[in-house]
Amino acid sequence: ARDAITRSDWALVCIDVNLPDCSGLDLFEELRLVRPELPIVITSSDEGRGSARRAQRLGARAFFSKPFPLEEFCRKIHGIVEQPFPNHSRQPPHTPLLGREGKAMSMLLYSHDGFGLGHLRRTANIASRFVREVPGSSALIVIGCAAGMVFDLPPGVDFIKLPSIKKVDTGKWVPRQLFISTQRTKALRSQLILHTARQFCPDLVLVDHLPGGVWNEIVPALRALRRRSKPPKVVLGLRDIVDAPEVVRDSWSREGTYKLIQELYDEVLVYGNKDVFDTGAQYGLDGVMPGRLHYCGYLCSEPRIETRERARERLGLGDEKLIVVTAGGGHDAFPMMSATLRAVQRLPIEKRPHVIVVTGPLMNRDERLELERLAPSPATRVLASVEDLPSYMSASDLVVTMGGYNTLMEAVWLKKPIIVIPRSGPSREQTMRTQVLSELGVVRGLSLNAATPRNLASVIDEQLRSTNLHNLSLSAKGLSSVVSRLKRLTGTEQLLTNDNSAKPDHTRAMGNAL
Repeated sequence: ARDAITRSDWALVCIDVNLPDCSGLDLFEELRLVRPELPIVITSSDEGRGSARRAQRLGARAFFSKPFPLEEFCRKIHGIVEQPFPNHSRQPPHTPLLGREGKAMSMLLYSHDGFGLGHLRRTANIASRFVREVPGSSALIVIGCAAGMVFDLPPGVDFIKLPSIKKVDTGKWVPRQLFISTQRTKALRSQLILHTARQFCPDLVLVDHLPGGVWNEIVPALRALRRRSKPPKVVLGLRDIVDAPEVVRDSWSREGTYKLIQELYDEVLVYGNKDVFDTGAQYGLDGVMPGRLHYCGYLCSEPRIETRERARERLGLGDEKLIVVTAGGGHDAFPMMSATLRAVQRLPIEKRPHVIVVTGPLMNRDERLELERLAPSPATRVLASVEDLPSYMSASDLVVTMGGYNTLMEAVWLKKPIIVIPRSGPSREQTMRTQVLSELGVVRGLSLNAATPRNLASVIDEQLRSTNLHNLSLSAKGLSSVVSRLKRLTGTEQLLTNDNSAKPDHTRAMGNAL
């Protein structure tokens, strides 16, 4: 009953005080935390022991002392479900603000990630680009990142923070901060998403990475939105590599995810190139979404990256070599970064390069201080974050990173020598991406176990001396392609990009140029 109440869209719940495994009033109090809007009626035969008073204090819509007339019960229930009540299953009217073109759009985005910043960064970039290209539109991001929204957001974009979780194994998450049960965390997150979807009334929903969200928490919201007279367009956005194909196919088959995608989604957008990794074929999506799966290219940062010469001048660099060590949010980057600094220490002093370590905002303070202690020379800088990481990579002679999507693919796009030390788990996403790019001759992969100071120092020296650049050409227009696809899907592709100064064909030309 607890699971059914928190997962489904009920108009009313009737609870008896005397339940076999707990008090109905205790269940009532628990539900109040996760479903405060849900009308609840209590029935009991022990009114004299205070149940009625407690039920009233908790906010019960009615209390029936047994025995009671069935007609009275039905009449009261009918009155409750017919009354207007906040967040009732009937949808409020959709009255968005009108944009300058007279066509408003509201977009809801879901980014589940509890640790890293890669998913959140992609989602924030898409939302920001969309509101710029569709005047008057609003984008609301539902996020699970422990650090909240760490990126600057333009007018028209905002976010709602869910209780933080962390992934402990494939398909398994637990609360990260709160000392409450996983069950309550699931219910709380799901109901926050459902409430947000009902009140925001989006015209477009973009779900990142997990078709049902963590614990299928977004499914009640998507189904509630599907019941609207004018349901929104719902899109699933997938990075090219999710996990090992056999793992994904098994879990998606077992958990009904393929059926869920067919039922709830209008399109699937892949943030990658089919020639690099065939996401549809590898994960069995070609037969599930025929004609509705589109490859958009890689989502790199918007092209404002400085040239190598200008970036090096700004950083005060001359002819000396520069290594940039980075790994996105950085919550689990310490082993890779400390191994790199120890390896640089083994290089001859006259050959030691400048090193800039960008730890990421999610690395804890003690680990950051330890990296500062390991600095092999005064020319090593350890920074928590930088405003424009791609420009730092542009200035570099070598990038050392993990196997995450954003940082690695931007380094590949910049055609930099790259050493990749991927995390080993809990999924195989990073090791697979490293293997795919290694086979294409794009990166030099090295497992963390193999990244001993001696081995890694040898690889660093080799990469710094190498003059061979890979010939894999990646387009930087993935972000533009995704937003164009979303505009086409919602019929807003004719809207202007910058007030009235550009026509639609100019917008397309600029997107192609970028």
